[in-house]
Amino acid sequence: STLSGGQQQRIAIARALVNEPEILLLDEPLGALDLKMRQEMQIELKDMHDKLGITFIYVTHDQEEAMAIADKIAILDNGRIQQYDTPEHLYHYPANLFVAKFMGNPPMNFIDAALSADGTRVEGAGFSLPLEQHMAQGGKKFAGHAVKVGVRSHLMAVHTEKVPQSMEMRLQIAENLGKEILISGMVGDSFVRVTVPENHDTFEQYKAISRSEKPFVYLTMTGVYNIFDTESGVNIALEK
Repeated sequence: STLSGGQQQRIAIARALVNEPEILLLDEPLGALDLKMRQEMQIELKDMHDKLGITFIYVTHDQEEAMAIADKIAILDNGRIQQYDTPEHLYHYPANLFVAKFMGNPPMNFIDAALSADGTRVEGAGFSLPLEQHMAQGGKKFAGHAVKVGVRSHLMAVHTEKVPQSMEMRLQIAENLGKEILISGMVGDSFVRVTVPENHDTFEQYKAISRSEKPFVYLTMTGVYNIFDTESGVNIALEK
């Protein structure tokens, strides 16, 4: 009872490891610890796993903790596995809307759009993009469906003037967070956040946006995006 929370956790793990198990089950082992101690214990657990070479099954509701520690992650919803994959693949290619909403901070942006009648393009507020080759099969299957374009906040660029294939954002707030600029607003009926690394150019752009009386900026996608069928939630990029 005189031990700290972190010391108690270490003792509990040591009691389990002394039996040389083939599998070690850890059920939210860091949940009761403060942030600094959780970060220290994450490093210790990862190091312990690498040295011992035994399988850890690690239960957590903290997706950043899972991303930092795991080789493979299973995401469950109501007891059913929604996706079992590497952290990198879960982050970039979530299987459905549930996984996409769960993984990442800030959360993935979802922009309302629709697939064209022939399933070769995705069309939304101010943009019409040809589907990438790996989405061709899913495009045909879900042709004409309402969809949500999922794109991470750091994979969008901000422009103060309209450019080709740009989406008009009704600006709500631009925040200087030190290491990055966070710009938030509405694209149609979709709430969108964009993060850009803080440097001289983006800081000057941030000041221009903050001073501007125009309530609009324009966004373009600069990296990996996913398309989810609105009704089923399926990521059409993964349809074969």
